[in-house]
Amino acid sequence: MEEVTAAEAANVNPDLQASVVAKEPESAPTLPVRKDVFCQVVDPIKHRSNVLGMQGYVSFCVVTKRPDGKEVRSVRRYRAFDWLRNQLRLEFPDILIPPLPEKSVLDRFGDDFVEYRRKELERFMKRILSHPVLSESPSVVTFVNGSEEELKLCKTPTPQSPPKRRSPRKASLPQSNQ
Repeated sequence: MEEVTAAEAANVNPDLQASVVAKEPESAPTLPVRKDVFCQVVDPIKHRSNVLGMQGYVSFCVVTKRPDGKEVRSVRRYRAFDWLRNQLRLEFPDILIPPLPEKSVLDRFGDDFVEYRRKELERFMKRILSHPVLSESPSVVTFVNGSEEELKLCKTPTPQSPPKRRSPRKASLPQSNQ
């Protein structure tokens, strides 16, 4: 008996269709996508620079629901999302990790940009949490369920995750009195 794809079977003479077995193209096995994910990124708060020169930032509240129905809220800055993405890239080098929204130097506190970033961070989190492998990562679990202190402990550099490089600053040389 001849094997053909489903598309080819549709074009076969009706008199011959009984003797043709449709063969679907083989594909790699896939893991089921989690459909029970609830995640929202809400309530952006703008933290402006203070007198001491601290740079301003925007924090977001990440709201998730556990399988037992308990709602979990955690406040995270963009840099925490960036840390999570980098951790996932280290932990799962063979899995494509969803992108984060771009950074903006100009108008980063503008309402339109903050809302755009909020929506994209929510999209990022939903993609991570619906992935059957990524959602089980200890980094994801800590990001979603952990306190700020627990997240800071996870961010401490380990041999597997080198410390983040800072942009080079001009070194000020001590002035000689000669």
